[in-house]
Amino acid sequence: MVEFLQTINQYHWLSFACILVILEIFGFAGFMLGFALAALVNFIIMSAADISWQVQVLIFAGFSLVTSICWYIFQFKKDKENEKTTTLNKKENQLVGQKVTLTEDIDAGKGRLKITDSTWPVYTEESLKAGDLVEITKVNGIFLQIKKVK
Repeated sequence: MVEFLQTINQYHWLSFACILVILEIFGFAGFMLGFALAALVNFIIMSAADISWQVQVLIFAGFSLVTSICWYIFQFKKDKENEKTTTLNKKENQLVGQKVTLTEDIDAGKGRLKITDSTWPVYTEESLKAGDLVEITKVNGIFLQIKKVK
């Protein structure tokens, strides 16, 4: 094994980077790109200078660690942003912007609104009559805030 490591040249690192990019295509969600970039950095360094295999492995490990941490931070921020706006499996977020006709009167304050096969507690600042067209403007906990469409 050590004999093989001693014979590694820059083209081994280029091939390894290509293999990692191919693996990325199969669905690692961007994670393998950092490893491919680290292998590419090793290719560039090896093209300019001849370094020992131990240093090559350290460079690869260091760049892989840095790119993995950067990817995690980037993806974590992106996931947090998406969590606020996603409607996937969040019925209350899917309801915002919908227009519904009231089936019963709602006095200013709290009431209930039938939407498809369920009812939701609603809050409104004005009294509304059955038959009024309302729009869901906001979700506050389990309460939907509604306003009359004019």
